[in-house]
Parts: sequence; structure tokens; C-alpha cells
Amino acid sequence: ANMRVHDGVVPEFYKKYVIDVQNFIEKNAELEFECIWREHIRTGDSRISIADSISLLINEMSTQLSTQSTLWDNEELKRKILSEYCPPTLLEALGLDEIIKNTPDSYLRAIFGAFLASRFVYSNGLTSTPFAFFEYMQKYL
Repeated sequence: ANMRVHDGVVPEFYKKYVIDVQNFIEKNAELEFECIWREHIRTGDSRISIADSISLLINEMSTQLSTQSTLWDNEELKRKILSEYCPPTLLEALGLDEIIKNTPDSYLRAIFGAFLASRFVYSNGLTSTPFAFFEYMQKYL
């Protein structure tokens, strides 16, 4: 009922949820643009090539974080990342515990890995070190 438009009436929850998702997409686009711009200035490489490299690095890190890392086992960290990822409207309506309970573990792990990887790469670029990741993670630990 919260997501269904009936007789042309859009529920408030739906309106807020859509705005949350749009804001999330805009933030990701802004972070990606800034990263591409910085890398282009630093290297002179084409923006398309840089975008491809960023995507590959995020995908590699995401897989490692979601399947090979022990970071997922840190319950407090997991909750922080998932809370930061979830749309505020959804968190208010259901709460994080309910979202976790009703979302398959593989999806949660993928969200965890992709969110951490993308935010790290966007903020640190393509040439960051393992120590840079350690420093980046300090804000979550």
C-alpha cells in the first residue's frame, strides 16, 4: 500500500522514498565525477579510460570485501555501512533490524562490499594503498 499509486494518488512514503533514491544516485554520480576529474588531471588519461578503471577497481574490491574479508563479521561495522546505504525513509519505516531480517545475506554482503568499495575508490582514486584503506576505515571503526 505504501508503494502503490491508486487512482492517481501517490502515497507520501513513495514520494519520500523516491527522493531518497534520487539523492543517493546524485551523490554517487557527484563522487564518481569528482574522482574521474581528479584522476584525469593527475594522469591526463581519457575520462572514459579512467571511468572503466574505476569501475573495475570497485568491482574487484567489492567482491573481496563481500566474500573474502572478515570486515563483514564486525557487527557494528556492518550495521553502520548498511544504515548509511539504506534510504532514510525505509529505515524510519522498518528499522535496520527488519531490513536485515528480510534481505538475503548475499544481497546484504553485496551492498556492504559495493558501498565500501565505491566510497573508498571515489575518495582515494586509483592509486591508493592498502594503508589508505586502513585509514579510510577508521571513520567506521
